[in-house]
Amino acid sequence: MAAYGRTAVNFKVRLGIRVVLVAELRVACFYFFRRMLSG
Repeated sequence: MAAYGRTAVNFKVRLGIRVVLVAELRVACFYFFRRMLSG
């Protein structure tokens, strides 16, 4: 039971990190393209 809880927490942490990374990537791409278009 304790091992299962630890695995679930680990999974949530990994998922959270992945979501944050994807969000940062999207924001970076958005700003990059906006700078390119604005010239």
